Amino acid sequence: MPWYITLYVYGFWPVLIATVALAWRKGDVPLRAAGLLYVVATVSEAVARRSKAMPWKEFDLSFATIDTALLIGLSILALRFNRLWLIFSASLQLISVVGHIMRIAHPHILPLTYAILTGSSGYICLAMMFMASLFAKRE
Repeated sequence: MPWYITLYVYGFWPVLIATVALAWRKGDVPLRAAGLLYVVATVSEAVARRSKAMPWKEFDLSFATIDTALLIGLSILALRFNRLWLIFSASLQLISVVGHIMRIAHPHILPLTYAILTGSSGYICLAMMFMASLFAKRE
């Protein structure tokens, strides 16, 4: 695996921990709740991925379930607290869920396409959460 892919995959954990720590320290209720959702989803996907040699080679119900649960949680937060970053995060998560649906409808798409559709929004969502944490007023 090239170094930049390794950095992308394994660099997510420190970025997640730093962002969620900042959200818990400085953030308001939606930031802390979203941070908890992201941690639970990331740990769940890591546990589910351990049993897969090539997780994006075919449709995986466990990943689709985790992504759908995260979409529901982020959507509830976005509707309840009306924060722009939450609306964007839920929108990006919807793209991940649509990627799973696309994989069911078209099982012959390339695994890389499926991986990009379902896994590329994580850093963007964390960046939005990080920025929101910097400017948040704790409730």
